[in-house]
Order: sequence, then C-alpha cells, then structure tokens
Amino acid sequence: AEVMPVVQDRFGQARAKVLAEIERADAEAREAEQRQTAAEPSPQPSPPSSVPPLTVADLHAELDEHGSQPAPVSPGLPPVASPSAEVTPPANLPRPKLPAPMFKALEAKAAELAAAGRAVTAADVQSVVKLPAPMAEQTVKYFAAAHTAA
Repeated sequence: AEVMPVVQDRFGQARAKVLAEIERADAEAREAEQRQTAAEPSPQPSPPSSVPPLTVADLHAELDEHGSQPAPVSPGLPPVASPSAEVTPPANLPRPKLPAPMFKALEAKAAELAAAGRAVTAADVQSVVKLPAPMAEQTVKYFAAAHTAA
C-alpha cells in the first residue's frame, strides 16, 4: 500500500515524457513536410495522352488472339468447392442446434437419400444421431427443405 502511490507517480512521469516525445516528433515531421512542400515547384499538368481508349472490340480481339479459356488455377490456392456440393439452407427454418460433426453426418445422410430420390425421415435422422422425436422432426423439416430447394 505504501509503494503503490510511488509506482503510480513514476508511471505518470514516464507516460508524460513519452507523450511529449511523440508530440515533438509529430511536430518535426509536419514542419519537414511543410518545408518540402514549399521547396517543390508545383507540378505542371501533363498533356493529354495520345493512347486511344480501350474498347470492347479490342478486348474481344485480345481474347480471340490468346484463346478464350479462363486462366489456369494457381497451384498455391485451395481448391474451390463445386456449387452443387453446398446445400442452400432454407431461410424460413432455423438450422438445427447440433454440434458440427453431427450436423455434417446428418447432411451427408440427407444428401445420400436425396440422390436416391427419397426424402429424409425422422427414423433416418434417429439412425444417424440419437435425438428426441420432436427434435428429429424439426431436423427432418430443415433437411427436407434444404434438399428440395437445391
């Protein structure tokens, strides 16, 4: 208790010293910038460029010249997932509150059943994850809507 006021006082002095040094450095930088700006002549406007503007026809000609194939993917970039791999969740139904591994397992089962032309049922959900019947029904509604919207 006796030392703390001394520590606070010393800290306050050190802080004031650092802030003063920062202020002084900022002031010197502003002065140097003002001197440099005053010493430089004003830039003359550059004459208009004689290069004609690029047109859409020029772009098409360049594509035809180099081939209209998209650029190759850089090997350093991660692969892009196909758009069909991601299922769009329904906007009107909340996502089931399940841990990520359980959700992924249910998503895989629902996708498998949708690919087979069959709708997911509560029994299918309960065969993958042990859930109470009401929660299984809610999960069925979510995945059924997600896989019919896709």
